[in-house]
Amino acid sequence: MEVQKQDSFHEILEFAIMVVWMGLAFGIFFAGGLNAFKDLVLLRTSIMESLVVVFFAFVLHELAHRIAARRYGFHAVFHVWIPGLILAMGGALIGLLFAAPGGYTYRRKIPLKTGQN
Repeated sequence: MEVQKQDSFHEILEFAIMVVWMGLAFGIFFAGGLNAFKDLVLLRTSIMESLVVVFFAFVLHELAHRIAARRYGFHAVFHVWIPGLILAMGGALIGLLFAAPGGYTYRRKIPLKTGQN
């Protein structure tokens, strides 16, 4: 039980990191990349809008993976992919949109049926 609590805490933390980082990256991208820093009002607005969209889009998308995994008997835990976060921010700064913030690790919770009783 303690492992699941620890997994849940780390998963929520990693979701939060992913949402903030991707919200910043998307906001910078949509505000114009490196040129976005010339108009800080536009940049701030773009980042705030992106944080809301990223929260709902990415979190709901990733939770759908988790629900599907649990439906098929797997324990799924989300982990951020640091190189993906770095590529997202670097791409946003030069005008490329790249979104691969992380993924799930899976462990089977219930044994596979082998056809033998």
